[in-house]
Amino acid sequence: MSIGVGCVALLLSSCSNPQVAPRVSPGTIRSIKVGMTEQQVTTILGQPLRTRPWGQGSVIYDYAIPGLVLSSPSLWISFMHGSVETVHAKRHPLVADDYAIFEARADRPTFESPDFRSTFRSNAYAADQDAQKIPRCPVFRVSAPTVIAFFDYQGGRKIPESDDALDDFQFSWQGVRSLVEPAAIRLHECYQRSFEVEVRGRRHRVDATGIGYYLVAPGKDPRIERGVATDDDLIDIMKDYFGPQVVDKARAKPR
Repeated sequence: MSIGVGCVALLLSSCSNPQVAPRVSPGTIRSIKVGMTEQQVTTILGQPLRTRPWGQGSVIYDYAIPGLVLSSPSLWISFMHGSVETVHAKRHPLVADDYAIFEARADRPTFESPDFRSTFRSNAYAADQDAQKIPRCPVFRVSAPTVIAFFDYQGGRKIPESDDALDDFQFSWQGVRSLVEPAAIRLHECYQRSFEVEVRGRRHRVDATGIGYYLVAPGKDPRIERGVATDDDLIDIMKDYFGPQVVDKARAKPR
């Protein structure tokens, strides 16, 4: 064993692992837009791993922190006076210089390298996960207009295009989350083949194979839309089912 290889092995055995926030994926990263508020970002990505003050009126949210492994990502979002200024991601090889793989900012076109998808794809229900590691869907108790987005990951993982479908599914769904007030229309996700819904004390199981959206409200027959919908298409579907007045009233107001 050479000295260089020995040093790398020592680092790998003693270092801290990289950290990536659970909701981070290529789709959710792309859905963060310059000008979004901190609340809109945390609705999509959840709470950051850490925050860092960065000058007067500026703060950085870290959503991926690299570690001393062969390759790991970093992802940070900077806010100026409460609004997104920059979204920046890098890939950090252990034995080479780090390099940018994604950047969105107001003064230039969004940049995305060929390595971007592969760097963050494994964080979104990686193909080698056991079924037991995928979060179990709770019983969804319906007391207001509700949409449940479902993606049968265990069934879809056998399809080569499933990772692309998952990216598209998460991207459009997070777009809807940023447009709708959750107190007005309840938005949920499920990554299993079925889930249970309870309405007015009556419970039934829903077939969630494939990809789609389950719309339900007290006093209405439920509706299932199959396939990946864009955020605009899903808003139209919600208007058709719940009524335009309900959806327009639930639209998130600019902050």
